[in-house]
Amino acid sequence: MNDALAEALLAEWTGYRSLFENDHSWVGDALRPVIEAAFVTPELRGLFPLTSMNRLCFSQCSDFPYTVDCPCIAAWPDEYVVQAWWAGPDEPPDLVRTTDLDLAITVVRDNLPADRTVWLGDADHRPA
Repeated sequence: MNDALAEALLAEWTGYRSLFENDHSWVGDALRPVIEAAFVTPELRGLFPLTSMNRLCFSQCSDFPYTVDCPCIAAWPDEYVVQAWWAGPDEPPDLVRTTDLDLAITVVRDNLPADRTVWLGDADHRPA
């Protein structure tokens, strides 16, 4: 991974951690621990984070349109729902519903695509 890519990843994670640090809405309270748990998980920290409503999502690329092949975590006040993907024409299937954040993070990690190459740019312009 080159320096520009590593800096972009860190900047995205730093931005999301800061954004939700002072968000005390139910969404902020639900997402904050998910963001922190994902950040300390190397396989997830190596992907670009993004949020969609109350979901923490992951992308291999830095810009919209994002990749949609990574699972995401929908955070609720008393439950985490890991979904197989975060966007698409169909509602994603649930991989697990749990109150255990560690289990939710493990299920996301274990269902990531085998090729987790990251790049600067959008999903329509994956580097060769």
